[in-house]
Amino acid sequence: LKLDATAGNANYPVMFEPPDALVNSGLGLEVWIYASGGSNYGGCHVWISEDGETYKRIGMISGKSRQGVLTSSLPTSSTSIDTSNTLAVNLSMSEGTLASGTQTDADNLNTLCYVGGELIAYETATLTSANNYNLTYLQRGAYATTISSHDANTQFVRCDDVCLKYPFTEA
Repeated sequence: LKLDATAGNANYPVMFEPPDALVNSGLGLEVWIYASGGSNYGGCHVWISEDGETYKRIGMISGKSRQGVLTSSLPTSSTSIDTSNTLAVNLSMSEGTLASGTQTDADNLNTLCYVGGELIAYETATLTSANNYNLTYLQRGAYATTISSHDANTQFVRCDDVCLKYPFTEA
């Protein structure tokens, strides 16, 4: 443990409004925020501004989100169970790792990921090189998100507990 090490730069966070079925705030509206950084990154305080001048702290993210980008495009699928396409991701920016689940895990959305507006769960995570994975048996369009194509370099994050869930009300 090196106590005088700097945390380094943070990666661009992934932020999205989850579907109502995933919101636990009782308000019906949340923003989920995932953040990561390099080797020494341990988390962050999250601040918000409604006017661009004054800020208030809304919470803290402890640890690194498993965040990265697609290494190749993911075509759209005509069905929610996609056994034809591979979701190829690079998690080097967060030094993240992924584990395989079972087909039941994918079907029950236990391996949920956010990919450019679409929620996708997977069964198998095959390590192809350091922090690079091919995800197969994809459960596409989870929670009524739109099944769509995604270009290489689209943001990817594994939806887990290393997240700040910020409830809000409509203005």
